[in-house]
Amino acid sequence: MLSVYKDHSELNKGRKLSDYFYFAGEFTLQEIDKVTTLFDKYEKQDGVIGDGKLDKNYRKSRIAWLPLQDDTAWIYQKLLNCAKSANEKLWNFQIIGFGEKLQLTEYQEGDKYDWHMDMGGLMNHRKISISVQLSHPNTYEGGELEFKLGTKEEAASKSEGSVTLFPSYLLHRVKPITKGKRMSLICWISGESWR
Repeated sequence: MLSVYKDHSELNKGRKLSDYFYFAGEFTLQEIDKVTTLFDKYEKQDGVIGDGKLDKNYRKSRIAWLPLQDDTAWIYQKLLNCAKSANEKLWNFQIIGFGEKLQLTEYQEGDKYDWHMDMGGLMNHRKISISVQLSHPNTYEGGELEFKLGTKEEAASKSEGSVTLFPSYLLHRVKPITKGKRMSLICWISGESWR
């Protein structure tokens, strides 16, 4: 089927599909403590790359998967509310909810996650990626969450308790930690596969 826009202004009515969104101070210090203590409760493993391979030159971190249950339900609900709000403001993606468990991530000195997207291959259902900053920025150096936006690189907020949301197809990385330790909570809001 051939379709031609007669008025090019119709093309500009879309959403800002390459933007990210953040909520400052969404998690209180007490809530951050509740989340970080869960890291010791659940089994930890090395972070792997998209195809399930361990490549510490590309990604080096320790993670714990947090299932939806009594002690984590409030986190799931809070992040779903953030995702719905950001999605209405920016992207208007068709979303359903969580397709995977929450991932609690710890980066220590020398740890990083190089440039990547959170979707593709078997992960083509991911629509919105979420990163919650759990560490105070004075407790570590490096470790910035950065986005590749065209020809520039832009760092997300490092403020403790902030929630950053972005399309899962946005290229991003976590720069190497040069001092201290950074903890973050990562999750993805899913919908029908991209097509």
